[in-house]
Amino acid sequence: MRALSPAYDPDWETRGLLHAVLGDAAAYLDGLAIPGLTHEILTEPGRTPLLYVDVPGRGAAADETVLFYGHLDKQPEFTGWNEGTGPWTPVFDGIRLFGRGSADDAYAVCLLGPRFELQPSWGPLVEASAALTLLAFDLGALALLVGAVTGSRGTALGVASATAAAAYLVSALAPAVPALRGVRWISPFTWAVGDNQLVHGLSVPELGALIAVGLVMVALCLPAMRRLDIH
Repeated sequence: MRALSPAYDPDWETRGLLHAVLGDAAAYLDGLAIPGLTHEILTEPGRTPLLYVDVPGRGAAADETVLFYGHLDKQPEFTGWNEGTGPWTPVFDGIRLFGRGSADDAYAVCLLGPRFELQPSWGPLVEASAALTLLAFDLGALALLVGAVTGSRGTALGVASATAAAAYLVSALAPAVPALRGVRWISPFTWAVGDNQLVHGLSVPELGALIAVGLVMVALCLPAMRRLDIH
């Protein structure tokens, strides 16, 4: 919703979009059924509306108060969106969510949900964690191989770090950069976490690739290290 900050929309009060956003937020809170939750939309002519929410404390610290703040208005959008996407029309390409405000301060309302409404599937979570471990192993094996070949610690760290950065950028930017979409599969970050593994889990080819890359580099290290041995 194009509910811009009053600093960028002088007619914000006439448009009523800020009030509409707070109405949607209040309706969301009503659907959470949090025990004791109450809310009120406070308005004053010429001032932006305020959604005041109160959730009674529970447990040992029930008598203490925590203040949580956020805003629901938006800053002006930028230009340069990919074809088929835009700031006010959310588009999900299967990996990334495109749209203005998809990462804005609306979390202030969302985080009031029970357990933040996060219910992870433990299978995919464990698989993604294992994939990250294998990814770290691969990058460490690359550093070991470069160090064994060159005998230089700095070169080994530099090559491994540069490879990690480049692989991450390819995986992260591919959904937004058409030129990278065809090559994102070469990035080990894509095999580990860049293909929605937290939802769908780790596939057998991805697991095999992560293991194979590390083993191959470790195997290549052995003759390189023997060459550096002093007899």
